[in-house]
Amino acid sequence: MKALHLLLMFISLSVLGTTVAAQSSGPSTGGSSGALGWLTAGDFKPYLEAGYGVGLADQKLFTGDFPHFGIAELRLGYREMKPYKSWGYKLDDRALFGSYGTTDMTFGEPGSAGGGAKLWKAGVGRREGFGYQIAFMKLILDHAYSFNFTGLTANSYAGLSGADSAIVARYSGHSSFSLSTEPGLTAEMFGFLRVTGGLDVAVVYPRVVFPQWITTYLLASSSIALISSFSEDIVNVSPVLGPLLYFILRNGVAMAWAYAWSSDMNWPFPSETPVMLKTLRLTAGIQF
Repeated sequence: MKALHLLLMFISLSVLGTTVAAQSSGPSTGGSSGALGWLTAGDFKPYLEAGYGVGLADQKLFTGDFPHFGIAELRLGYREMKPYKSWGYKLDDRALFGSYGTTDMTFGEPGSAGGGAKLWKAGVGRREGFGYQIAFMKLILDHAYSFNFTGLTANSYAGLSGADSAIVARYSGHSSFSLSTEPGLTAEMFGFLRVTGGLDVAVVYPRVVFPQWITTYLLASSSIALISSFSEDIVNVSPVLGPLLYFILRNGVAMAWAYAWSSDMNWPFPSETPVMLKTLRLTAGIQF
């Protein structure tokens, strides 16, 4: 299973690298090439961010209530905020991150799955979007996606039905591969301060059936790439509505796939129902 997880992460990084290479225009001004070249290729500046969010796990066959988690996160990455046309800005953000959460770090209900539950998530991701210059602030409407490993641990099964206990036991104490999508809003002030808010929706796989997973992933990523290209054409001709429509269309397609996967993790193939981890998060950081 660990070997499969490593293979999935390598494929994810390779696909990210291919996507960036296809979307890039003009010569690269720095960075490296290969599977990891997507992280630093281009005119990017390093940044550091920390944040807090409230997360809720969910599973459509689960009849009880999962607890709320308070989640702390640290992100290390590179970003490029460059002028776009004569009126706006384009954001390209690539990062490594890790997060840790417990039911003791939030004010939410403990849920029938019991208090004292914990989770962690680590992964690599990218954020893209377009926006406006408003006084001293750049305001970007964006979409983020990431490839992660996620761990969930429940300390108590008291009060759960047999079926619910089996669902929790399937995940508890194990690391699972997951995919995340996130509509977000990024504000950059004074050229170095940054605040980002978003709703991260992660599909946490109980297991990976590779032929089905890679097929549905390629279908999803292709449809998102197509709607992104169409949306950028709108941005090119409409500086007012373009960034907003880019945000709506790209996030709309991504969230539609997440909704489909919430019932069948490898939709359109009949498959298991996964746990969905939804996190409302706010981060702040500085660019160096």
